[in-house]
Amino acid sequence: MIKFVENVEILIGRKDEEITNIKDLVGKKIITFENFTYFKTLQKILNENNIDYDISNVTIKNNELVYINKSKVSNEQVEILLIKRNTNYSPYFLYLQLIESKADFTIIDSFSFVQKYFNTLFMKQNLKPLFPLTKEVEYLSFCFPKDATLLSSQFEKFLDYYKNSGKFDKLFKRYFNISYYEYLNINGLIK
Repeated sequence: MIKFVENVEILIGRKDEEITNIKDLVGKKIITFENFTYFKTLQKILNENNIDYDISNVTIKNNELVYINKSKVSNEQVEILLIKRNTNYSPYFLYLQLIESKADFTIIDSFSFVQKYFNTLFMKQNLKPLFPLTKEVEYLSFCFPKDATLLSSQFEKFLDYYKNSGKFDKLFKRYFNISYYEYLNINGLIK
């Protein structure tokens, strides 16, 4: 595997949200899908930080959020709005729930968010990435068969050249409307 773009799970909120750490989620609603890995990450982070939460199961009907069961969440808990498995959805559904104040936050990986965010005016006007949810950085990678050592080493050299020459940054900016450096900075990935 040849790593080429850093990727983290980030918390997304409305422009007016001013939280700085995981403890600020208490009393808030976080929406995610049951079949996304972000749900397990969220549970793990809340448990590690001794933050109590309750789950309200929800679904989507006629492009609207509908409760299957509403939890009796207190102000001392986080409410997770969990969209059930195998629910059809628009890729913008979670973001619309934030904009319409039906939820306070959602979680997504930084690369997926940037693909939509900087190319979609209503998202840039209403939402913002807040902070990485985990410290673990993962990568988008090119994969080669184990026995293709020459091919993978030559590709790695090419990728290094492409990044160091500035061509990667130009290509990144062309498709995402921000530079690669800006992407790393926005997502807390500048070391």
